[in-house]
Amino acid sequence: MESKQRERRTELVEWLAQYAVEMLQGEATTCLDPQELLSAANDWVAIAFEARLARKSEETDRCSIAQASILAAHMCLSPQAGGQGLLYTFGYTMPCAEAIIEQLASLGVLITDIRYSANSRVAKWRKVRLQEQLGGYYLHLQALGNVNYNRPGGIQLYQPEIGVDLAGERLQQGQHLAFMCVCRELDGCHREVAAQRMLEQFPTLRVVHL
Repeated sequence: MESKQRERRTELVEWLAQYAVEMLQGEATTCLDPQELLSAANDWVAIAFEARLARKSEETDRCSIAQASILAAHMCLSPQAGGQGLLYTFGYTMPCAEAIIEQLASLGVLITDIRYSANSRVAKWRKVRLQEQLGGYYLHLQALGNVNYNRPGGIQLYQPEIGVDLAGERLQQGQHLAFMCVCRELDGCHREVAAQRMLEQFPTLRVVHL
C-alpha cells in the first residue's frame, strides 16, 4: 500500500511539474532570476493542482507542492546553466525538509551539509544517519560551516576559501549541490553568506534558496 501511495505521489509531482514547465515556457524565464522562477513555478503548480484534483491544495499537500515546484524550477534552470551545476540552499527545520531532500536527491543533487558540526539532538539529522540514508548523495563540507553557530560573534565561515574551491570544482563539473544547514529561515543564516561567497567566485552560478 505504501509503495502504491508513493508511486501515485511521484506521478502527481511529475505531472504538476510538467504543467508548470509548459506554462513557464510561455514566459521569458531567462529574464527571471532563480528566486522569481521558483516563485512562478510554485504558483503554476498550485494552479495545476487545483485543475487536476478539482480542489485547492491543503496543508497535507504542501510537500507534494514543494517537490513539484523544485522539479519544475530545476527543469527550467538546468538548460540555462551552461553546463555548470545549480546551487540550492535549505535548512532542515523548514517545512517538508525530508520531501525536499528526497526530490533533490532524485535529481542527482548532492546534499552538501555545511554545518560546522554535523550533529543534532534529532538522530535523523546526524551525519552518520544522513550518510546511511543518502549514500553518495551526501557530503559534509565543514569548511563552509559557521564556527560561531549558537555563539556570540556573528557569522564566521571556518575555511571559506577552501570550501568555495571544493564546492566550485564540483559545480564546474556540472554537479548540482544543495547547501544544507539547520536554520528554517534564510535571513541571518550562514548558508546565505556561503552562497554569496560562491557567487563572488562564480558570478554566473544559478542559486536557488528553497
